[in-house]
Amino acid sequence: MTGEKSTQLVFLCRDLAWAVSSTAALELISLPPMTRVPGAPPHVLGVFVYRGQLLPLVDLPALLCSGAPLAVSRAVVVQSSLGPFGVPVTRVLGPMTRSPTRPPRAEHPPFVVGLIDDPARDTLALDPDSLVRFLSAGSENR
Repeated sequence: MTGEKSTQLVFLCRDLAWAVSSTAALELISLPPMTRVPGAPPHVLGVFVYRGQLLPLVDLPALLCSGAPLAVSRAVVVQSSLGPFGVPVTRVLGPMTRSPTRPPRAEHPPFVVGLIDDPARDTLALDPDSLVRFLSAGSENR
């Protein structure tokens, strides 16, 4: 699982640490007004307008386990090959120059591509394209 080190943006979403490539992390934003989507799955907190585009706000921990709806005021806009999406941010931990050192655990979904060892906590490495494919496949993944 070792590889060339790259810069990752590391952030908390609920109490889970996530890392996304700094090239995929477009911007950290204050969330503009968000619109709830009737009938959307629990991990889609709503949609918001970002630079003229309507983006979904995806609660990553809700994809791993259930929990109360997340109330946050900031998000990281993440670019995938199919377009950007937002991820709520509880706290930004900053940039980290590392690569995943361990493979994901069996219970992790396919968008978690590895674990990054950190003295404070394990950090889940997020692959934006795998996440979009996972969400596009719908309920057959869950």
